[in-house]
Amino acid sequence: MKITAVIAALFAFLLGLLQYQRSKIKKVEKKVEEKDLEIKKERKQTEILEEAIVAIEEVAKETEKATKDQKQEEKKIEEMEEAQDIIDSANDIINSFNRVPDAGT
Repeated sequence: MKITAVIAALFAFLLGLLQYQRSKIKKVEKKVEEKDLEIKKERKQTEILEEAIVAIEEVAKETEKATKDQKQEEKKIEEMEEAQDIIDSANDIINSFNRVPDAGT
């Protein structure tokens, strides 16, 4: 009877120890799952930030290109205005010659 009691006590102790280990393992697994979720969330945030950086860089390039194109257009307009001034001056000179009355008539 003593041996049976000792075996039963040992068996009960081992079952208790097993249950304790299971609860520890469940806690660790829960923490691991939480950390996995955090890692996934951080990865997603990193992807979003990287996409935002790429988008901002593209916008900056497009803005730079638009500014450059605008400056070129402004320069063309200035050149056209200068050319138009020269043409207007030449036309004025020609018109002034055309208005000179003929001395013979």
